[in-house]
Amino acid sequence: MNFFGIIKEKGMKSKDITQKMLERYNDVFADILNVLLFNGKRIIEERLYN
Repeated sequence: MNFFGIIKEKGMKSKDITQKMLERYNDVFADILNVLLFNGKRIIEERLYN
């Protein structure tokens, strides 16, 4: 591996961990889905459904 491949690999792992941690919060997860699926319109609420 080259020097840049090592940095990129470590950076991607860190990003994935951070993303998974943020998705544990209902408000952040709802915001992510609303932006990606509904262009930011608040369709999905942050409260937890069972």
